[in-house]
Amino acid sequence: MLRLRPIHLFILSAVGFLILFFGLSKVSPEILHPEKSGLNRKIENNVDQESIKWKDSLNANDRATIELLDQQYNTATNDSIKLMRLEQISSFWYKIGKVDIAAGYASKIAQIYPTAERWALAATNYVLAAKQPNASPENQTDWISLAKAEFDEAIKIEPNEISHKLNRALLNVEFPSQDGPMQGILAIRKLGEENPDNTLIMFHLARLSIMSGQWDKAKERLSQLILKDPNYSRAYCLLLQVAQHDHNDADVKKWSAKCNNE
Repeated sequence: MLRLRPIHLFILSAVGFLILFFGLSKVSPEILHPEKSGLNRKIENNVDQESIKWKDSLNANDRATIELLDQQYNTATNDSIKLMRLEQISSFWYKIGKVDIAAGYASKIAQIYPTAERWALAATNYVLAAKQPNASPENQTDWISLAKAEFDEAIKIEPNEISHKLNRALLNVEFPSQDGPMQGILAIRKLGEENPDNTLIMFHLARLSIMSGQWDKAKERLSQLILKDPNYSRAYCLLLQVAQHDHNDADVKKWSAKCNNE
């Protein structure tokens, strides 16, 4: 399955998540056997139906590949092989562009073999599916709801892992509830107060400042960021945006060179 890291991508333009392995021995019983919600059951049924439907449209080689993987999964005799086959099935659907089906299998893996890594990966896949241009409003709503719930599961397992909390909050900014994005913004600010030296949080706070038109605040945060980590190349791209907004030609030239080297 696809593995993404937040050092390379950010959720407001794409989605990237730092995923850490967490052993099953550390998972509580209620997470090992979570009760399926109606939405979980709906998505699981949709995945089965969608995979069956899309098999008919595959070319001969792809159809033979997925049918073999399905057969190997159904005849697997131990959990490690079943897990491997499910991962291969999810990867197959992702590679041919059916991210929603890949997301469904990633979610299935997380439900059967729950770790913080797998819950976060399932959430990532659902967000990627929701951000596809052909996603219907109904599917997008369902997939984002699942992504939020699955980040919550990751947080339950790894409550001290900042990336899960940050990405959960970023989802609330990009895909807010009826209350608007402020819940997510406040959560990110709180993370920043609790982790003042975390450059990833600093970066996103600066980005949110730009989005809200607080250009001076963004510049201040980005200047602090590159003092802490001069190699944080994405910060220079945001500084370039600030310089362009301020019509500062000298800074445009300086930050443009650093941004283009990313």
